[in-house]
Formats: sequence, C-alpha cells, structure tokens
Amino acid sequence: MGPKRTFPSDITKLRSEAQLSAIAATASEDNKQIFRPPYSEMSQIKDELFLTGMGGISREKFANKNISCIINVTFEAPCVRLNGVETIRIPVDDTPNDTLIDHFDRIAQKIFEVGKKGQKTVVHCVAGMSRSATIVIAYLMKHYKMSLVDAFNLTLKKRSCIKPNTRFMKELMIYELRIHKYYSTRMIYTTQSGIQIEIPDFWLNYHPKLVRMEVDRVKNLKQQTKQ
Repeated sequence: MGPKRTFPSDITKLRSEAQLSAIAATASEDNKQIFRPPYSEMSQIKDELFLTGMGGISREKFANKNISCIINVTFEAPCVRLNGVETIRIPVDDTPNDTLIDHFDRIAQKIFEVGKKGQKTVVHCVAGMSRSATIVIAYLMKHYKMSLVDAFNLTLKKRSCIKPNTRFMKELMIYELRIHKYYSTRMIYTTQSGIQIEIPDFWLNYHPKLVRMEVDRVKNLKQQTKQ
C-alpha cells in the first residue's frame, strides 16, 4: 500500500474567465490545453447534465444554469464548494489500474434525482475527456436506456474531445451487459501504422480520429519505456 493521498484545498469561490486565463499563462505547456477549447467548454449533454474540465469551472460558465450538484471525478483537482451546491468527489486517477464501475449506479441515480427537481449537474475531471465522460456515458445508458455505442456517440457529438481510457471502456461494456443484457460493442486488437492497439470495434469504422489518438498514445508509451 502506498502513502495516503491528500486532496487539494477546496475552491470556495468561482474564478472568473480572466483569472483562469492568468493561471493558464503560468501553467506548463501540457496543462495549458485544459484552459482552451474544447476542453474548457461547458458541454450540455442533456437538459439536466453538463460535462466539462477544470478549465470550464468558471463564474461565467456557471451563470444562469441552475446548477445544484458538482461531481468531481478526480483525486487531484480541487473541489468547488459553493452555497446551495452539493459537491461529490469520486477519487480516481485516469490510469489502467483505476476503476469507476462501482460508482456508476450511485452517481447516475444522483444526477437523475437532481434533474427531477428541475436542477442541473456538472460532471468534470481535469480535461473532461476520460473519467467524467465515462460517468456521463454510464448515466445515459442507465436512465435513457441507451446502448453504450449510442451513449458514447451522443456524448462525443456534444463534446468533441472525449476519449475514455481502455479500462473505463471495458467497464462500460460490463455495465451494459449488466443493465441491458447485451453488448453493443466489444474490444478488438488492430494494428495501425505498425502499432498494435486495443479499441472498441465501432471506433474502427466511425471514429478514425480516436483510433489515431490511441495509436499516438501507445507509440508515446513505447518511446517512454525505451528512454
């Protein structure tokens, strides 16, 4: 067992877009992108549900949206604590060793209950790309009776930068079988540009950009291993 992790200090007041821009100016090059579109966009997936990254947690983007619940799907990002807004942390990293499936039912039910009151939920991770997108897809599968493929495609249509990691996609497949009793997709191995990758089968024909991104990710990992 590793050392006990501590969470960063809470944010008790929403930053303005100008303040976030100032933070971005001093961030590392890798971190600058989370403050830029599409990662910084507040993407409305359904009437009751928004998906974003830390770059979308701003005063202007929260204004007039009737948000009463924030789901923070990270270990590392600070929680936003605001009067009249409930904040829930799901402490996971975006790695092949982390798991989200045990949280699907509980968080999907929470989003549903908030929506029944005419209020809205924001789900975020750091980039609004993998962890938080996985939670949103699970919610659509559970409460809109959507297949994994349809829920994924809708979320991607509303937020162009999503890409749940391989572990999370496999967990969504397990969840689909559990709640719908069928698989709409399966993981396959394919070799692209000389690199073997594991992806959902529907990516191959419908999402070439995601295939290229996975090739680049695996290629970069191989290069890092050689160093």
